[in-house]
Amino acid sequence: MTTLRVGIASYEQMKARTIAIARGDRVVTRDEPTVWFTSIESFAKILSERNRELLALILEETPDSLTRLAELAGRSKSNLSRTLKTMSRYGLVELSEGERGTLIPQVTYDRLNLNVSLVTKEKYKVSESYSHRRAKNKAAGQRGRTEVRLRGNQRLDALTKGGGRATEVERSGNAAGLRKAASRLKKSGAPQKVLQVPQKDMKAASAAMRKTGIGGTVKNMSGTRKTRVRKPKR
Repeated sequence: MTTLRVGIASYEQMKARTIAIARGDRVVTRDEPTVWFTSIESFAKILSERNRELLALILEETPDSLTRLAELAGRSKSNLSRTLKTMSRYGLVELSEGERGTLIPQVTYDRLNLNVSLVTKEKYKVSESYSHRRAKNKAAGQRGRTEVRLRGNQRLDALTKGGGRATEVERSGNAAGLRKAASRLKKSGAPQKVLQVPQKDMKAASAAMRKTGIGGTVKNMSGTRKTRVRKPKR
């Protein structure tokens, strides 16, 4: 048996995580959660004491149908069916089809690990995601686009109408993240390229653009400081 890893994340956080994975900015590791809930309350509701006892019963008795499980649990079949279908949507139970269309419930883990961050940290992440989104929308301008699909299953933060200016907003502050952002700007093919970063990262952002072989503009998050980066000569 294995351990099922469960995480708590808001809709905004899950969206930001999915986009980061799609852009190649985040690599999913083995120890990350595979099942997610939007709140502690929803987790507690689905995995109530009664439902945990049901999971243990399935694990220990391996019933070959919902009818048999209902007999073992002392619960109505219709009630079990609704509960198990909800749990299966979260990946807590597997429902496979048996003979004559019967559903066979299965539990493929014997331990559950809950990963919960502090509330203050979660609020910071939501705020950061909102700030990033606001910067992208401003960079795209009227009738521009955000999250523009690029080659290699990557996405560009913002592109103005007509494709004249491409913008990447990179707040990570690390060299790898800056290089990836510069690479996406290069893939965009836009004549004007802007890498928007916190002011303390402007020098590193300029270096990342030069290493990627592109010219453009590096500016801080408020847009009050700008640095022109010349395209390196071959």
